[in-house]
Amino acid sequence: MGIGKSFSHQSSGRIRFVVVFLCTLLLSLRANSTQVTYQAHVANLDWLGWVEDGVTAGDPDSGNQVEAVQIKVVDFPSGYGIRYRAHVADISWQDWVSNGTTAGTTGLGKRMEAIQIELTGFPANYHVVYRACVRDLGWLGWKMDGDKAGTTDQSRAMLGLEIKIDQGPTAAFAMTAQGQTAYENGRLNLSVPPGGTVDVWFSADRSRDPDGVITQYEWLIDGNPQNTNRDFPFPFT
Repeated sequence: MGIGKSFSHQSSGRIRFVVVFLCTLLLSLRANSTQVTYQAHVANLDWLGWVEDGVTAGDPDSGNQVEAVQIKVVDFPSGYGIRYRAHVADISWQDWVSNGTTAGTTGLGKRMEAIQIELTGFPANYHVVYRACVRDLGWLGWKMDGDKAGTTDQSRAMLGLEIKIDQGPTAAFAMTAQGQTAYENGRLNLSVPPGGTVDVWFSADRSRDPDGVITQYEWLIDGNPQNTNRDFPFPFT
């Protein structure tokens, strides 16, 4: 399934050593393949089966509480893993478990109230992001890399959980004009005659998403939207 991500990279350049502009490149991305799979044990329903990459585990519409979860990463090299722990009613935070082991409880009728999730053995540019659906509150905001999703000290049951793994892309670009090329945080020294115009070409050809596909480019100059193509000319006067 698709995973939406948004990342930016900024660069400033100088025209005739006087005019400074700020260029921002935003990327929209789609993941290539399954990266994380997980399942929820739900009151009155038992284990609901494995889902993956941002799909809801649990059954929020039924109102039945999540009591336990199991989480695994998929198709990563040996040494890459995931660990997690559950906050359970009447128990508080349990110990960390990992790689498909059960967090929470089954057969005790105790609700999960919150969860923390972390990647293990991954490079620093990988992140696990997740969110919890909580009774009376609905879906809470996305959390990342060990932050608490859900609530504690409110006696509110988790009703659902969604998890994704994101590998940070590289938003990189080049600026070209008058035989010069500059990159992020670079400088172009241009000569613009009075009343004249110089086209500076911007290209995002160097941008990459290691675990997915770039589906859209969005260029801003001095905070103003300019173009959605990979490459485009911008006139300076």
